[in-house]
Amino acid sequence: MNIFTGSKSSQILINALMKNSLKLPQIEKGQFLEGKVTSIEGKEINILLQNGNSIKAFIEGSVYLPVNHNLVFEITENTGSTIILKLVEVSTEGMLTPAEKERIAAEILSRLGLKNTPENAEVLEKSAGMVGRGLKNLIYTFESSKTNEVNEKPIFFQRLQNIFITPEKLIDYLRDFDSKHIRNLVEQLEVLLREVKSDDTNSKQYIRAMTDIIKGLSVQINHPFPLFYIPIPLFFEGQLYPGEIWIEKDSHSEEKEGLITIRLYVDNPHLGAVEGIITSKGMQTFIDLYCKKEFVTLFEESRKLLLDRLSSIGIQITSVNIHELKKSISLLDLAFKYSKPYSSIDAKV
Repeated sequence: MNIFTGSKSSQILINALMKNSLKLPQIEKGQFLEGKVTSIEGKEINILLQNGNSIKAFIEGSVYLPVNHNLVFEITENTGSTIILKLVEVSTEGMLTPAEKERIAAEILSRLGLKNTPENAEVLEKSAGMVGRGLKNLIYTFESSKTNEVNEKPIFFQRLQNIFITPEKLIDYLRDFDSKHIRNLVEQLEVLLREVKSDDTNSKQYIRAMTDIIKGLSVQINHPFPLFYIPIPLFFEGQLYPGEIWIEKDSHSEEKEGLITIRLYVDNPHLGAVEGIITSKGMQTFIDLYCKKEFVTLFEESRKLLLDRLSSIGIQITSVNIHELKKSISLLDLAFKYSKPYSSIDAKV
């Protein structure tokens, strides 16, 4: 029996041994298996499933796996002799004790050059979409001030428009983006912040919103981890679609092509938060989309449209999977493995 597991960070081949108690006929596509890796000895790993079945296997590839932590696998295929599993993204929150979580957060804050305060720890927890939320609050404050004297100073909204990206400019923006763009955003907001402070009308609301944005941008530009960040303040038909992209390249991969993971966050005014994880290795590209439970069916129905549109511009996708979004990714989640590495498996059969 062969068992393949595909995670967000790698594709892993597990050649199961004869002593497995896992019964193939009992497993169907779409089911989930819960269990934990109980030991890692060289090439060999032992997985204990929640139902008591065990898997003793050899693993091929390079991957980070937590030992003695609950993991969830989704079965994407069962041919009778081969099972293909996909490791479901599990929040680090469920894998940590409060003390461990506090210690790791303190370490990350230290590496960011920030004080270990509850306010700064909250930045790590809610960093996904933080800049976008700040921009939305800024626009809301501006709109609610139309009857006040702040509306007589259009420079506020003009400066915001200099920050926004239109759909027509999005591709060029992403293609040419570098760290200077973030510094420019911070500088524009700081100028706007100084101008707002000279106006008493709603100044506290403006200052709070802009401070959140600047803090979020500062954290994301100064972090020491191998993650490249791109904020996407997309403005379309009078509404803001704030988003962001985190790009991570697996420097530990022995494959010549390497492994690239792109995490996309978009706050859609109609659909709420939508997140995507795009994994590319060699000629294969996998997309996992996460949305609110009530929109999963809608995204499933739009899967073919997405594939056709990507194909029309020369992008070939190996697979697209839709999931319910239960918890947004945060900088704490992304930085976790660099602060507390899992046992590293790097073995070949």
